[in-house]
Amino acid sequence: MIYPLGLKVQKIHACTNDCILFHGDYNELDSCPRCHASQYKTINDAMMQDGREKRPATKVLWYFPIIPRLKRLLATARTTKLMRWHAEDRVNDGKLWHSDDGAQWRAINHSYKRSFSNEIRNMRFGLSTDGMNPFNMVSSNHSTWPVTLCIFNLLPWLCMNRRTL
Repeated sequence: MIYPLGLKVQKIHACTNDCILFHGDYNELDSCPRCHASQYKTINDAMMQDGREKRPATKVLWYFPIIPRLKRLLATARTTKLMRWHAEDRVNDGKLWHSDDGAQWRAINHSYKRSFSNEIRNMRFGLSTDGMNPFNMVSSNHSTWPVTLCIFNLLPWLCMNRRTL
């Protein structure tokens, strides 16, 4: 769904025991340097492709890079103005409408006044994650850990909406 938008996905192999990602310095390794678990499934599970073995990874991390998504979000004047709403157009009526009305937001603003909160173009994110078993089977070895990143610069009805922008 996102590929036609020019937003790519990276598949990064991971250690079965969650020790490392086979990325960067560990890209060329076949086994984990910490627990010595193989990066690939057993040879019996390997598939042949073009006369050579293609061994699937035991665990894969799907990484959706954030920078291209932020560039796309800030590509138009309309969405750029919406990203500054929290500083320019917010009504401070003493009610809790948005996370920026809360005490924690004010504490962060006070703590980082010189380095972060004075610049209205800085972005604030909320990160949440929770594991789930998508097939609802206890004995399944497949699990999914979605990580959700919410942009709190947006209006309350946009930053918590399923169809944002």
